[in-house]
Amino acid sequence: KRYQISDSDDIRTSVLEDLEYLVHQFDNAINFVDMGGLQQIVVTAINSSSSSIKQSALHLLGSAVQSNPKVQIAAVEAGLVQSLIRIVAYDSQDGVARKALFALSCLVRGFPYGQQILVQHGGLEVLRKVFDRRDFRTLPLQLKVVSLLHDLLVEREEAEGERLQQLLRLNIYEQLATGGWCPAVSSLLAAASFDRRDRRYDMGAALRNEMPLRPDHDTVDKVIAAMGSMVNVCRYQFYDALPLLRHLAHTYDDLAYKEQFQDNDDGGQALFRSLADMIQRLVKNIGQRSEL
Repeated sequence: KRYQISDSDDIRTSVLEDLEYLVHQFDNAINFVDMGGLQQIVVTAINSSSSSIKQSALHLLGSAVQSNPKVQIAAVEAGLVQSLIRIVAYDSQDGVARKALFALSCLVRGFPYGQQILVQHGGLEVLRKVFDRRDFRTLPLQLKVVSLLHDLLVEREEAEGERLQQLLRLNIYEQLATGGWCPAVSSLLAAASFDRRDRRYDMGAALRNEMPLRPDHDTVDKVIAAMGSMVNVCRYQFYDALPLLRHLAHTYDDLAYKEQFQDNDDGGQALFRSLADMIQRLVKNIGQRSEL
């Protein structure tokens, strides 16, 4: 009621933030839906002209639907999958698009019906087109897309019984092979391997086609994990990335070796060793091309 009667964007944003905190609790999220919260607040708020209201509402939606089947079903029936796809595709505010992708990820993860609606309404095509935006500001959004794709593929690999049959009907692997996903994700590896702390050097290196010298570890982790889940479909398209992958594997081998001589053990050696091993496994899997 406070949200509906207020004409202040600041107050409405504050109310949305309070609600977001409350719907983390499973039963609260269901009560929010039963009281008409999706229609009366979320649907109207994500169409607001205020960027802060949009972002807060999208955060609220993501928190409400996360691992909550009843709320996920209600959100799908309210047409929110289509709304979120549209925001990711067309909203000019990077922060709004990222929040929409967060909400979309929470809505479809672990929810085959939501994934079906995503696919039916061209969601995968829209998400793939995010990689066509050639600017570094879009990199965080691209990485969120990569993480979502990886999670959907892992979910399919681990599914059993009826859930597996539901996911197989989505034909995600076929869409990856024909929808331009393979080169999109592998090209992101080169663009995303630069440390943001020295962007001017990195831009120059990219223009000269130099190998990145300062890999952003979290970014590399996300991209390599996604490539690993896609390799059976994308092996041939990933082949051109082998020189960069071998370079990164050598870099992380070297970092792991140096880290063991540091006085403080902050987990760096384990991280670098894990990344080196993961990259080497990917290199080996891609290299099977010559045996086929």
